[in-house]
Amino acid sequence: MKLGKGTVRRATKRALLVQLVDYNKQLWIPLSVIHDDSEVYDDKEHATGEVVVKAWWAKQGGLG
Repeated sequence: MKLGKGTVRRATKRALLVQLVDYNKQLWIPLSVIHDDSEVYDDKEHATGEVVVKAWWAKQGGLG
């Protein structure tokens, strides 16, 4: 599921703190739910691009 444009603010070994433009909020996203089509996918801070996550995770979090 596409979440729109996002920028990595912080990163750990297991998750990214992403500023989501369309939702106007920051969200911790586990690396395990980031889809292969995502432009933001690793721990490179300040990376910007389309954020794509697994649909079940987005729906569980109230994003879809």
